[in-house]
Amino acid sequence: MKNSNIQFLGKWPVCIIALTISFACLSCSEDSEPEIEEVPEKEFVEQTFTGRYIGGWWSNASNGSVYKNYPASAIIKETEDENKWVGEFFYTRTHTSCCSSNPNDGTISFTLKDGIISDFKYAGTIPDCSSDFRGEGKVEDSGKIIINLTAGRDCEGDHTNARIELSK
Repeated sequence: MKNSNIQFLGKWPVCIIALTISFACLSCSEDSEPEIEEVPEKEFVEQTFTGRYIGGWWSNASNGSVYKNYPASAIIKETEDENKWVGEFFYTRTHTSCCSSNPNDGTISFTLKDGIISDFKYAGTIPDCSSDFRGEGKVEDSGKIIINLTAGRDCEGDHTNARIELSK
């Protein structure tokens, strides 16, 4: 009887090793790995950057007006041209025109590449206060847009120390 128990126990380690090797081979097969779908970079940027933003406007106008965190908002979308973006700009935080029945207070356009904003243009549409501003900026890791206006003029004169900050 002892001999049959020894023979019986002797087969189990071999069976356990064989099963372990089989399971290890199955878990390493190429068919069992989940496929990870990569999102193209352009698609990722558009999904995260396109949208509605709110924030503020800072500047000193030559007529003496000083703006500190004056309400601003924008609706931004990508164009057909690579790295080119356009949008509507508002002097409110509600994406509505501040001062007229116009659908917006102006339009913006810029180039965005690697988080750097270049060739920023703002053309104001407020009646009796046309404006034209230019600038450059960046998109922070948080998604916050900061535009430093390098030139700009409206019905209040030239604006200095001007910037726009927008966040989703």
